[in-house]
Order: sequence, then structure tokens, then C-alpha cells
Amino acid sequence: MATKTRQKGAAPAPFSLISTDKLQQMYTAMLHCRVLDAHIKKAGFKLKGTEAAFAGAAIDLQPEDVVVDSTHGAYSRVLRKSPLQSILTGKRETPKAGVRKATAAADCALATGIAYRHAAEQQKSITVAFLTGDLADLESQAAFRIAALHKLPIIYVYIGKAVLPVEDLLSVGFPVIPVAGSDVVAVYRVAHECATRARRGTGPSILACDFSSIHGDPLRNMEKYLSAKGLPGKEKRSSIIQGFEKEIERAKKARATLADIRNENIFLV
Repeated sequence: MATKTRQKGAAPAPFSLISTDKLQQMYTAMLHCRVLDAHIKKAGFKLKGTEAAFAGAAIDLQPEDVVVDSTHGAYSRVLRKSPLQSILTGKRETPKAGVRKATAAADCALATGIAYRHAAEQQKSITVAFLTGDLADLESQAAFRIAALHKLPIIYVYIGKAVLPVEDLLSVGFPVIPVAGSDVVAVYRVAHECATRARRGTGPSILACDFSSIHGDPLRNMEKYLSAKGLPGKEKRSSIIQGFEKEIERAKKARATLADIRNENIFLV
């Protein structure tokens, strides 16, 4: 569960024990994300196994906070309590041949721009950007330098399947924190510290999630963790899944409206 900060920043606030309710909430959120994989089929995005990174980083966000998500957005939106109708019926066009897909640099620029605007307007919010691709390129580095210079309230969460070359990012001017992406408790602890840091005006952070096979499946990891604490996990798995499947079926029968998809504070790029 332990993580190691590779670059020093401001000392984080002491982290209290995670409540039983929060642990169960994160486990349920991960199960909901996994179930959505069976219902949302988007070419090019394979998010199975990243549930812990999304849940740990986004579970405590406030309504005024912003998420920038370069995937199909289902995980972010279910964690943000968006209506299932809008998640299941929302359509995204597959890029046509010859059309360049969004890059990590573009994602960084969008998220950094949003954080800069909110900081300039003195809005009490943070931005969380779920990013894939190469974060060591020159364009991404430029976005990071702006975030560092202005101490922007933003957390960059790397969710790419490749191991992020942390050593290449140590010059960004703020903490780059490796964390096991399949360990929701570890991600949650680090994200909590980064969010506290951002809300205090101390600046941005990067969570470099590692999804190496040695870390195992996030759901099984959490079930073992809950069991070790004497809490129900695997025992409730079937009932949680069945309950969410019923919600999905009801949502499929409903019709998404413009009211469903407004004010979600989620930017899909």
C-alpha cells in the first residue's frame, strides 16, 4: 500500500484512517466501473484493470471540481453520479482515417487551461486530468511548466498501460508520485494528499499509476484488503452487480435528455 514521493513538495496534512463507509464506497464504485465495460463498447479504449485509479482519484471530488478524461468517459461519469441514461446513450464518433486522435499533450493543455481559468477567477475548485500517452513530450512539459509557475490546483493522473518514465518528469517542478494503479487504497491516500495540497494553493501533482501485472487485479486486491479488515467485500459482490445491472436496464429503457448531460463538469477529449 505504500508509495514513494520522488520529488519533494509541501508537507501534506496528516491522513486519518479511511472510514469503513469510504472503503465500501470505493469497492462499489470499482464494481460499477467493471460492469460498465460489458455495456459500453468503444474501440481503442480498454479500461478494465484501471478501476482503482479512477475510483481512488475521483471518489471525493466536489460538485464544483472538474474532470478532464481522455477515455470514453464512462468511469469518470459514473463516479461523478452522472445519470446512467446519458452514460449509456451518449455517442462519441470514432476518428476517421487520417484524422489525428487527441494526444496526451492536447489533454494536458486542456486540463491546464481549465485550471488556470478557475484559478484566475478564484474559483474554489480543483481539476483532475486522467491522461494516457507520452507525458514526457515537449508540449506536455510546457503545460506542466505553466501549472508549476502559477501553482495551479490540478492533479494529473497517468492511466496509460505503459510504465510512466518518472525519471523523465522530475524536472517539472512539482511532485511526481509513483503509485500502484491496481491498489485503490494507495491511490486514494495519494490523491487525498494531492487534492489537499491543490486546494491550499500549493500547486499541482502527477500521480504516475503503474498497472504492471505484479500488482494484480484491483477488485481482487480490494476484496483481500476488506477481508483482512473483517469487512464484507467478495460476499457482497454479486448483490452489488445485480443491483447495478437492474439500474442499467432501467436506464436503457429511459431516454436521455439534455438535462441529463448538462452541468457534469466532465470534459471528454
